[in-house]
Amino acid sequence: MSNFLEERGYATVPVPARNCAIGARKPAYAMISFRHAAVAAGLATFGLSGLALTRKYGNRQRFIALPTSAPLRPADRLLEQAEVCDGCLECVRHCPAGALTLKPPHQCVIGGTPFRYAECNPDRCRIMASGLSTKVWEGAAFNPNIDVPVIENPTGAEKYDQVWNQRDARIRILEHSEATFGATHCGRCMAFCTSGHQAMKRRLRAEDRENGYTDDLVIRPDGRLHPIEPRAGEFGRELLAGH
Repeated sequence: MSNFLEERGYATVPVPARNCAIGARKPAYAMISFRHAAVAAGLATFGLSGLALTRKYGNRQRFIALPTSAPLRPADRLLEQAEVCDGCLECVRHCPAGALTLKPPHQCVIGGTPFRYAECNPDRCRIMASGLSTKVWEGAAFNPNIDVPVIENPTGAEKYDQVWNQRDARIRILEHSEATFGATHCGRCMAFCTSGHQAMKRRLRAEDRENGYTDDLVIRPDGRLHPIEPRAGEFGRELLAGH
């Protein structure tokens, strides 16, 4: 697509999904927010988790960006949050780091439309995403078996030491052999999001698809969603309604 636009005289810069800032003390964001760009383009909306959700896949997709000088027609309208997110707050409840808070929520305005979603503590999130805690997926065979001491406002050198010297050796070896550098070891806010579950079910084997997730905390064996925390859902829906 970048070549297509450039061949027609429009300056274009492809930015991959795994872009990151460069420096000894990296911020918890890249040069462009793919989430906000997707929402501004009308492709997605924000869930209360702060993740970009689409009607078909929920949060289970990746976006890339193509900043360009090409004249583009904007979306007819932006998706409302309540069109995709049902306010169940499973993302908040299942965060092992307690990194997401909605009291108060983060607020932003895109194209005149207000959005509200959880504030995320990036340092707490990093501990789980990097596999530095035994609380990530308790009971799972791939769960880390070492708790790396938490450092407040770590430097780049301290982060490197945590990941490559102190972390569970199984994870370090796997990342070297499979080249999965930077892949999250948590993703619970994505896994337990109830939006987009139908798309996930279609990826299962046929024999498993009939019964849904027999050991899943979100979907019952018959395919129906668990109403796990109805009171939390009420609070989530109030936020989506702007109360």
